[in-house]
Amino acid sequence: MLKSERNHRGGAAIRGTGLCLAFVLSGLPLGCGSTPSDGYDPHLRYAARTDPVVLTPPADQPTAAPDPLKIDEFLAGLPQRGAKAVVPSDIPAAKREQLKQTLDALFGTPAAPTMPEGIAAVSGLPLDAETLAKGSASYRVRCSSCHGTTGDGHGIGAGFPYPRDFRRGQFKRTTGIAQNGKPRVDDLRRVIRGGVPGTSMPLFDLLPDDGVDALAAYAIHLSIRGEAEEALIRGLHPDSEDDIADVNAAARTAAGKAHRHWLEAQTPAAEHSQPELDGAALANSVRRGHRLFANNACLSCHEAYGRTPTYRYDVWGLPNKVPDLTQPEYRWGREPADLGRTLKHGIKPANMPAVILKDEEVADLVNFLRALPYPAKLPTDLGVHK
Repeated sequence: MLKSERNHRGGAAIRGTGLCLAFVLSGLPLGCGSTPSDGYDPHLRYAARTDPVVLTPPADQPTAAPDPLKIDEFLAGLPQRGAKAVVPSDIPAAKREQLKQTLDALFGTPAAPTMPEGIAAVSGLPLDAETLAKGSASYRVRCSSCHGTTGDGHGIGAGFPYPRDFRRGQFKRTTGIAQNGKPRVDDLRRVIRGGVPGTSMPLFDLLPDDGVDALAAYAIHLSIRGEAEEALIRGLHPDSEDDIADVNAAARTAAGKAHRHWLEAQTPAAEHSQPELDGAALANSVRRGHRLFANNACLSCHEAYGRTPTYRYDVWGLPNKVPDLTQPEYRWGREPADLGRTLKHGIKPANMPAVILKDEEVADLVNFLRALPYPAKLPTDLGVHK
């Protein structure tokens, strides 16, 4: 089982015995009793959300990241730190039960996931019960120990950087023209196949195409379910100005809105391209890129070009470590097209803004970033590595 699906932690291979141990530690059944070895117990239900929905993080930026196994405790303490958040336990018990029953009716169970009526596909990727069940079984074995059964990212195997929490419908790797935080299906495929360098997200490059698509479909399922749950938590909270008379209708509306956002995100953005330079032309481009980096306030977050450990709250309310740009490994790629895309579109969930620059200026900034990890490739007059 997964003997050839490699993990980025030290380049070690993920072995079946290691995965079995991870599931034992996480309390997830693996081939025990009536539970199929490749799926969930049919009696298991998605757990109700208990962690706060963070609307606005604290004003003071974090100075460190909490232990991945204490994420729930950290999030629970955010309101006391000044965050604006909606706490699910503040909702009356009867309404919480109604919320849970509504979500179960619309989205099914981990063993038999479903979608509300009218949500059939995203960019040709089917979201039918058969595909979702296949994706759920694969997710259980490959993903749930880190991403959690509900996709909350709080699994027993979670490390830092924290696994993606799918429930807010926000993703960092996006190449679509829509700026709504949703990725294209091809983005999901790329992450599943290639992993995320520098994190504990492994690559599953030996999965067949239909296996990758099933996992992508199930990630979309968890995302839409999570957004519907969040909308109901916010609307049913005692402090809400909304008056939800029909919980089922409100959940369907929220799910439909999330689905439309997924559809809107599937149109690809134009790829960044630039000429390849060398010699004096490249050196001058790197110098211009360095000036742009300084003049566009990039150093306010990437202190000492990222060598100073700096944290900023992300959209999930968790400390996000600002990348060290002097290191040669970038999570979303070091090719000019990758870096250009990141600069032009930003990384919305991490609160990295898009740069408003001309294409030739973006090219200069890309050339600087590509040279930054290698002192020999930087003009000596910049003094970056002093």
